[in-house]
Amino acid sequence: MTGIGNAATLKLALERLDETASGTALETTVHALADIRRLIAEVLMDLETPKEGDRRRDMRMAQTAVSTLRKDGHAFDCVIGDLSVGGALIDAEADLEIQSLIEIDVPRAGAVRARVIGRSPEGLHIAFLDPTEAQRKAILDGFTALLWK
Repeated sequence: MTGIGNAATLKLALERLDETASGTALETTVHALADIRRLIAEVLMDLETPKEGDRRRDMRMAQTAVSTLRKDGHAFDCVIGDLSVGGALIDAEADLEIQSLIEIDVPRAGAVRARVIGRSPEGLHIAFLDPTEAQRKAILDGFTALLWK
């Protein structure tokens, strides 16, 4: 089951909990809470965790967000394909070399300085250079928002 499917099921379980919270059946409430706990665990499993040999240190979440990147005063449209607090995978028409320094608009976090660290068929791999604590929190809060979408 995908994160979006899990989130929808979790939402239904919460609605069921609201209906039963009126005191009609404690047993039903306990079962609803167990469903919620199980679904939360399944949703969290949909987050990709770094694997053996993976240079990434942070969990990342697949998403599709249209954004803008800037390099040397020029702006380019791009799409963020996956995101973590440490970096992202982007698809951009810009011809960027490995080690290029850029600035990218990250949903909820604003402009973040980054370095292009790789290129693959999926796109450009970038590492954030110095996100603030508020930006890191905004990215993590964005994960939560995607899960509840």
